[in-house]
Parts: sequence; C-alpha cells; structure tokens
Amino acid sequence: TEIDSVPVYLIDNEKFLSYGSIYLDKSAFVKDLDEMKRFLFFSQAVIQAIPSLNFNPDIIHCHDWHTSFIPGLLSVSPQKKHPKTVLTIHNIANQGKWNAEEILSFLGLSGIEWPALTHHTPDGSLNFFEQGISMANKLTTVSPAYAGELLTPEYGFGLESIIGQRKNDLTGILNGIDTERFNPAADPSLPFKYSFKNIGEREKNRTELLKKTDLEISPHSPIFGFIGRLAIPDQKGVELMASIADEFAKRGAGVIFLGSGDEMHRKLLLDVDKMFPKNFFSFIGFDADFAQLMYAGCDFMLVPSKFEPCGLVQMMAMRYGSVPIVRKTGGLADSVQDIKCSPKGCKGTGVVFKDFNQHDLREAIDRACKLFQQKHFYQSVQQNAMSADFSWNASAQKYIELYQSLIL
Repeated sequence: TEIDSVPVYLIDNEKFLSYGSIYLDKSAFVKDLDEMKRFLFFSQAVIQAIPSLNFNPDIIHCHDWHTSFIPGLLSVSPQKKHPKTVLTIHNIANQGKWNAEEILSFLGLSGIEWPALTHHTPDGSLNFFEQGISMANKLTTVSPAYAGELLTPEYGFGLESIIGQRKNDLTGILNGIDTERFNPAADPSLPFKYSFKNIGEREKNRTELLKKTDLEISPHSPIFGFIGRLAIPDQKGVELMASIADEFAKRGAGVIFLGSGDEMHRKLLLDVDKMFPKNFFSFIGFDADFAQLMYAGCDFMLVPSKFEPCGLVQMMAMRYGSVPIVRKTGGLADSVQDIKCSPKGCKGTGVVFKDFNQHDLREAIDRACKLFQQKHFYQSVQQNAMSADFSWNASAQKYIELYQSLIL
C-alpha cells in the first residue's frame, strides 16, 4: 500500500504475527517465548524481503528491542551491500531478554556470528537491546535529556556501560505530535472547538467533561487529569498520585484517571474512588474520544513520571490548553518550561517539580491550585502552552541530518 505516496509493505504470517495484540502481555514486557519468536520472525522477514522486493535501502531504522536483532542479522546476511542501521531507544527499561539457547536455536545461529552474541546475562539469557546497541551504526533516543540519562545507573537499567561505549554515536531527538490531527480548533471529537485566541470557549468542554463523571466539585475548583498506562513497575507515578489523594480532596479539586493495564493499579484507583467519591473518577480502559475531551476539559494534566523517555501526554495537553504538571526528567524536562510569574504576566508552559516523592508533588499541586485562582495568570500560561510548537518539523530535520551523516 501507499501512504502519502510512500510505499508501505506489510508482513503477515499466521503462525507468528496474525493473532492477539501486538504485545502478548498487557504490560508490553516479555512474558513468554512466543513473543520473542514473533519479533525475531519479523526481523528475519524484513531482511529477506529486501532482495525479494528489488529494494536497496540506504538505511534501516530499527526501534526498541523488538527489532534490535536486525543490525546483527544484517551483518551476516548474504547480501552484497548492507544498508546502514539506526536503532532508536524508546524505553530502555523494556529490554527483551530470553534464554540464549532457545533464541539461537530459533535463528539457526551458533552464537559466535558477531561479538555481542557471546554476551549472556548471568542466567544464560540474551539481551535483545544489547545486540542492537552494540551493532547499529547510529543510536537515537526520543529526547536530549533522556540521552544523557541513559548513561547513568539510575536510568540505564544495566545497559549504561554499553551505551556509554557508544555515546559518540547517540543522539537525542525529541518526539513530536501530529498538530493537524490534534488541533482543538478542528478536532471532530470535541463538542466545542477553540484556539488560544478564543480560550474562553474551552470552558464549555470542561462542563461537558464533568457531565461524564460523578465528580462533585465547585466551578471554581480545578480539574486534574491523568492519561496513561497502568503497569508494574510504576513508571507513570500512579502509586505516587494515589498516595497523596488527600491533597486533592482537601483542596476540593477533581481528579480524572484514564488508563488500562494491571489489576493491582486498577484496584488501587478504584479504592481511591471509594475513599474520595466526590473528588475522584477513574475510567479503567481506553476511549480515544474521552481522552480528547480530557485534554480539552481538564485544567491540569498530571505527568509525574519516575522516568519518561519522551512522553506525548504533556505535548497533547499543552496543545489543548491543559497545563501540564511534570517531573523534571527525560522528555518532560525538554518539553515543559517551569512557570515564572510577575505582575506583567507569566513565562513558562507548566508546573515542573524535581524529585519523585510526595513532598515535591504536593508542592507542585499547591502551585497549580494557586495559579488556577489567578485567572489572568492561568490563562497566560495556557496561551504559552498552546503556542508551543511540538510539530515534527524540527525533529524531522534532525533525523534527515542523521541519515545524511551515514550515507554522504
């Protein structure tokens, strides 16, 4: 098929690809051999498809552990000319590890075809991410700050040393969003359209959002939203938010959670709902239209992540005028500027806090509530946020420059 005149080839296979969700476990972390085989089969199919299509790519761009074997497999393929490879690290915490003997058997390899294949974990596993990091010509990740964090023990998840050996080949390029599709002035899922020029219209979406919940809050109280994955380990800060539920309740604020995932966090959120029924509403699952209404109706969007390679929620929130509350980490640090207000107005696009703990998050909530009570300051920050450019234009140019460095 073609998308915008670009040929797109789809690979299908009944045994390995054509069943279940993309990831076989809700957490998106590997739980069984079938998932490893799925992505190994796909990686092999990509390499074998190239000569069959009479296609000679200059570069193959791989993403995360799922295609991290492609650079290595490509190095031993019989093709005369091997394309250059780029590997993008989206989330180093999810590495793809499995018993080396089973992986090598599936691939038909002896285990000495390239140097990294001989590196096994203490329990005899192969780390897929390590294979790609070792063998790709260039490495990228999804924000400049996360590129630096990957070199540290706190954020490298055991691969900081091998990434450090490749640090001169590592580039952090911030993700973007589709600003034409996600546009509050034209979003078909919104009951009321608006832009930063008529920000007052946004209030009508807030009213519609409240109608879809059982929150009982004053019109002068802020609504905080959370949209994200519920998973173990708790990257997104769900447990941290739940631990300070009293902070929202004592301020009369409303909090709306939208997310799906593991049972433990689902139960945790429902327990908070029961404890503070007037202040908390949890939508367990995912509904794209409800998510858009949250972006257009919540006064603040909570993104208190323990780590966040890039994050799109804060970008979407700013696009729709929902002021983000973020921890200073990864892409959150690169995309949200902390608020500083003076009598003349406010600079910045969101509330930024430093450490992943109750004290700092409570302080951030306090700052947000005070800002909300000063409507002229709050609307100034909204307009700053909505004016920020998170299109792909600048990032696409950086990828072009990276590709050119490999082939020119």
